[in-house]
Amino acid sequence: MAHVSPSFSATLRLSLEDAPGTFARVAEAIGEAGGSLGAIDLVRVDAGTKIRDVTVMATDEAHLHEIAEAARSVEGVDGLIRLCSHGGPRVTASLSMFSHQASR
Repeated sequence: MAHVSPSFSATLRLSLEDAPGTFARVAEAIGEAGGSLGAIDLVRVDAGTKIRDVTVMATDEAHLHEIAEAARSVEGVDGLIRLCSHGGPRVTASLSMFSHQASR
């Protein structure tokens, strides 16, 4: 298996159910998809919901897509609000399909 690289890193802004174990399931899904966790930041806490920025590293552009989809599919994840790539312009543009406009 190829190694993850900071050249293919991104920050996922996730809306999570505020319940024990929700973030643990997200971290597990990212790991099972072969991603590596970086920074994890709590952005906001609302009634029953936490917004977290989760930085992940991948092996390539396609792998970033797989990791984002794995995180989004976890029970208790209300949605992927935004994905911000730290790679070059090509990666950023191709990842825009995962972006959602938050109404917050």
